[in-house]
Amino acid sequence: MAAGRFQKVPTAIEEYVGAREYRPGDSPKLIHRVLSLRTRDANEFYVREFQDPSRDDLCVVLDTAPPLDGDRSLHRYRLEKAICFVSALCRTFAARRLALRFVYQSGERQVAALRLRPLDLDLDRLDTQLAQIQLRGDRTTIESALRDEVRRHGSAVIFLSLRRGESVEHQRLPIVTLTPDHVPVFTREVVTQ
Repeated sequence: MAAGRFQKVPTAIEEYVGAREYRPGDSPKLIHRVLSLRTRDANEFYVREFQDPSRDDLCVVLDTAPPLDGDRSLHRYRLEKAICFVSALCRTFAARRLALRFVYQSGERQVAALRLRPLDLDLDRLDTQLAQIQLRGDRTTIESALRDEVRRHGSAVIFLSLRRGESVEHQRLPIVTLTPDHVPVFTREVVTQ
C-alpha cells in the first residue's frame, strides 16, 4: 500500500499521465489491458496512472520586498539573482514532471500565482512573468501569501528571500527558505572566454 496510490479509482477531474508496472496494492480496475497483453510474461501487468491537475507538488514563493540592509543597487542585484534562480529551479522541477505553483507580489497588496505543468508553454509564461517582476513588495503581503501557501493542499514550499538571514517566523513554518547566501551554493558560475 505504501508504494501504491491512496485513491483506488480515478475521479473525474484527474488526468491520465501514463502507465507503469503493477505494484501490490494497486486497484485491478486500473490495469491497462492493451499494454499488459503486449508483454511476453503472463504475470506482468501495467496499470494506468492518473494525477489530480488541481494539486501542486511544489510551491515557489519569491520575495519582492526590499530588504533593510544594503543600498538600492544591492537590492536589485539580489532580485535579479533570485529571478534567474527561480527560472532555473522551475525548469529543473518541470523536467522532473512535477506540478509547480509560482507566487510573488505583483503590486500593492496583490499576489500573483502561476500554475506550471511540465510544458514548454507554461515555462514560456513563467519567463514572461519573471521579466515583469519589480522590487515593490511589502513584507506583510508576502508573509500573508507565504502562510496561505503553507496551508493550501500541503505542497512543499520553497521561499526565496532577499534578506540575508531567515526570520524567526519562517523558522516556525514548514518551508525551505533560501537566502542570497544559499543561492551560490546551488549554482555554478558561468565563465566566458
